[in-house]
Amino acid sequence: MIERLHKNTKIKIISLLSAIVLWMYVMAVVDPEDTKLYENIPITITNLNEIKDLGLVVDPDDNLVTSVYIKGKLSDLQKISANNIDVYGTVSNPIEGQNQLYLRASVNDKVTTEFKSDTIVINLEKSIEEEKNIKEWAYLKNNIKESLKEYLYQKTKRNPMILPIIMEV
Repeated sequence: MIERLHKNTKIKIISLLSAIVLWMYVMAVVDPEDTKLYENIPITITNLNEIKDLGLVVDPDDNLVTSVYIKGKLSDLQKISANNIDVYGTVSNPIEGQNQLYLRASVNDKVTTEFKSDTIVINLEKSIEEEKNIKEWAYLKNNIKESLKEYLYQKTKRNPMILPIIMEV
């Protein structure tokens, strides 16, 4: 049985070399199409100034990331990384509450992009600014501690130690 494996050595070497040459031809000349998924790509809101002018802000708890499918020649896909992908979106007619963010992507011209979802829902909230002249530092520190304590407990279900440090400029 072992003797049969050692026969035809020339044919085996020729077959191996032919397979390597054929593989190199396919990768270099044919350059097949492929699709690659990139996840957790950050989204930039293009009309953020318009939203701010309306007195609104994006909810900080909104996760502004998306997944992008990129389709193109294998040689072009190998040149792309997650850092090369710019995803941006526009909120049309922004109002307080839930809004649709319409997504687009810019990458190399030789590839096409496709999203798992072309839109995401973001929450816009009313921006509130108050100006207070506070000279009572103990009151201010206590107020910061109490409000942060409630917020952090809601988010983490833990009670961390909060040490506010205030500097007058």
